[in-house]
Amino acid sequence: GALLGLARAQSTQGKTKEALANLQALLKAHPKSNEAAAAQFQLGFLEGSNAVRKYDKAVAAMQKVWTDFPRSELAAPALWHAAFYRASQNRYADGLPLLEKLQREYAKDKRAPYTAQWIAIFQARSK
Repeated sequence: GALLGLARAQSTQGKTKEALANLQALLKAHPKSNEAAAAQFQLGFLEGSNAVRKYDKAVAAMQKVWTDFPRSELAAPALWHAAFYRASQNRYADGLPLLEKLQREYAKDKRAPYTAQWIAIFQARSK
């Protein structure tokens, strides 16, 4: 739809605040629509971006992707990004279960072959 497209355009133009507002409006109006998973993912991605760096909000938004839309093609990438947002906070122990879930439940995702090495890194850095 229009709001998702507008938010994507705004995010590429550096209009992050406007993009976040449009994504939140879309999710409020249509929380279970076909576009909701993409809007939720984009919201998390923007919250975790270098421009915003609100990692707790980013993880919460990404979590809604894999909990509300577990069959979405964005569920595995949401787990991946959320894990690395936790790493950005030096919260490797919190990111570890996200990588393990990706490895266990989304084995066919293109990121799955890399989870074992990242799990080992997260485990080492959790100590």
